[in-house]
Amino acid sequence: MVLIPLSACASALPEASLPASLGINIHFVTGNERQLDLIAAAGFKFARMDFLWSATELAKGKYDWSAYD
Repeated sequence: MVLIPLSACASALPEASLPASLGINIHFVTGNERQLDLIAAAGFKFARMDFLWSATELAKGKYDWSAYD
């Protein structure tokens, strides 16, 4: 068996990158600027965010999207 150090193979590896179509799902609305910075630094271009309908439609037919703006 022949062992090759990983450093010898590193130059043969392609540069790490994320496909343009790859995003991330988050479960927070506010107060997570550090996490958003890390997500952007990792190369993600868009995020999908879940929302609670009960927090958006406070009264029938009246919608408040301000938490997600």
